[in-house]
Amino acid sequence: MIIIFTGLTRITIAQTPKLEEGIWAVAWSPDGQMLATANPGGKVYIYDSEGQLIHTLSGHDRRAGGLAWSPDSKWLATGGMDNYVRIWDIENGNLIREINAHASILILDWQPNGNYLVAASSDTLQAWNTETWHEFVFESGITILDLEWNPTGTRFAFVFYGGMATATINDDDFTDVHVFSETIHANSVSWSRDGTRLVTAGGQEGRVRLWDVESEQQISVLLESDEAIWDAIFLDELGEQVLAVTEGGNIHRIDVSSQSVVSTQMEDAWLWAAAWNPLRDRLVLGGLIELSDEARDASAINDFQATGFLKIISIVSEE
Repeated sequence: MIIIFTGLTRITIAQTPKLEEGIWAVAWSPDGQMLATANPGGKVYIYDSEGQLIHTLSGHDRRAGGLAWSPDSKWLATGGMDNYVRIWDIENGNLIREINAHASILILDWQPNGNYLVAASSDTLQAWNTETWHEFVFESGITILDLEWNPTGTRFAFVFYGGMATATINDDDFTDVHVFSETIHANSVSWSRDGTRLVTAGGQEGRVRLWDVESEQQISVLLESDEAIWDAIFLDELGEQVLAVTEGGNIHRIDVSSQSVVSTQMEDAWLWAAAWNPLRDRLVLGGLIELSDEARDASAINDFQATGFLKIISIVSEE
């Protein structure tokens, strides 16, 4: 199967009243109809699947980064460096719950069955029972960089400085922690749709690795690059394609079976995040565009020298 990128739609975040410094995180709603983005200025934007702005959520005083949709797509959890997790009603954009997490929260994920919301903050895993909103904490002692529940919600994977592991939650407690590796340096982790494999992006290490969940072993290194690779995701239902984005703006599409890069496209942006919408065949890319010297002078805002980059791409599959 060949995947072709068509129907490019570019969306530049409005520069009002001060420049937004980029798109830090992106997340499609489970029903495929909406897209959430978070940025270092603290705002969270909600778009429809075509890129039309629906809501601007302005609850965080400092950088927003954590995004997690409830399974029914009605609520969105956001986290930020202001030490709060906020729960929003997306139908009207209202804040319905505010949680003091006592630490910066830039990583969030909602269990697919809806029972738990999990967050990572420096050396701690936190979770909330979404029926009672009881909080419980696991002092991991490691700096966690990303986490994601598997499609069935039975366990989640997380990467940290030096390794990767999986865990689950039972009776409001973290259990069954399995460490896959303590020698890699990964910045992101993503599950295949069937839950049998994981892909990690190595950040400054510049490697994309493929993992077998059952054996807890690395299958292969799919990509080695001199550039920082900030995100890697599976791009199809069968787990045959992986997409990786780099700090230099390269978009690498990798064939898993041959372990080879089959295409590379480039954007004039620093790319930080990617997400695939399987229900609408949409890919979204997030990052920032550095402003020219003329634009910086015209803005008269010396503290901010970049603006958000957001592109939604339609995917066409051909046999």
